[in-house]
Amino acid sequence: MAEAGPDQLVAPAADVLLDAQRSFSLEARPLAFLWTQVLGPSVTLSDPGSATTRFRAPASPADLVFLLTVSDGVRSAHDEVHVRVGEGVHNLAPFPDAGPDRAVVAGSSLTLDASASVDPDGDALTFEWSLLDPAGAPVPVAAGPSLALGPLDAGPLVVRLGASDGLLEAAALVVVRVVDAEPVPEAPLVDVSAPATVEPGQPVTLTAVVDDPDGDPVRSAWRQRLGPPVPLTAASGGPSATFDAPRRVVRLAFLFQAWDPLLRSAPRYVALQVGPGAGNTAPIADAGPDREVRAGERVQLDGEASVDPDGTPLEAYLWQQLAGPDVTLEPGPDVPAPSFLAPERPATLLFSLEVFDGTVWSAPDRVRLIVLAP
Repeated sequence: MAEAGPDQLVAPAADVLLDAQRSFSLEARPLAFLWTQVLGPSVTLSDPGSATTRFRAPASPADLVFLLTVSDGVRSAHDEVHVRVGEGVHNLAPFPDAGPDRAVVAGSSLTLDASASVDPDGDALTFEWSLLDPAGAPVPVAAGPSLALGPLDAGPLVVRLGASDGLLEAAALVVVRVVDAEPVPEAPLVDVSAPATVEPGQPVTLTAVVDDPDGDPVRSAWRQRLGPPVPLTAASGGPSATFDAPRRVVRLAFLFQAWDPLLRSAPRYVALQVGPGAGNTAPIADAGPDREVRAGERVQLDGEASVDPDGTPLEAYLWQQLAGPDVTLEPGPDVPAPSFLAPERPATLLFSLEVFDGTVWSAPDRVRLIVLAP
């Protein structure tokens, strides 16, 4: 079954991650992945044959659609993910939760419930339920927070829960295995926790406890769902994980799930806020106003208006080029006001600036330069 991840709303020139690691084979066969762009301005995928791939979003608003194909060597399945590139709009996709995989006796009925789903922004959610056909295509069967199934025939059934906040959608899959007789296997039970707030640079532990009612061997994994990527390190002797919080004010969210040879647990999410730290306000980067420049002339970027609200002198500046023909910043990207030679032809250049007060980095500020003909 293919899971291409939630729809995303990203800023122009953002680094975007596509993640299909929740895809699976009902027969537990090894999977092969292929990402293909089917809509929008062409972008370059870092590794289209991997479960995860990255790309740089276009510098202007756009709608992108990517098709994920997953094969276990016998059957293939497909899923799509939409990436909207826009400015000035901040919205996060929902976290859908239809509970764990289930096993029931043939002839039984079952009700699936989406009430554990959450939206990080607090938006109201609508739900749509689908059954996946053998090729993995969803066939809508109901709308609303619950789905009644039954009486059920023998064999596996894959149910898709789609959760939408009106702008973005995310989906979760639940496998219902219908067995001929008792005893009925049960999915692993999981419990997770993490601190609600942490300071920049602070070590963080994501705690997970896993129990399998049937005593089956269990595997598990943490996956990041929100925020700049952080390297997770598995804790010694258990399913927990650790990382060092970024040195910037951000929100992070992580998904944990466990699985035994037959069934997967319900997905469990934790979210936390990083910074700015006790008694500290994050600095504010100011990359200057958008403007027009002439081809071939020397152009100076200006971050001198950046400020720390606490009055702390800024310790570091970081300029990055996000779009347009490559230019060389002189004397380097780590000064308040570097300069460069504009390209010899018309183009659009996009730069971001971040500043550091010794404790935490600012949010990035962006400046767009339109290069006109000489």
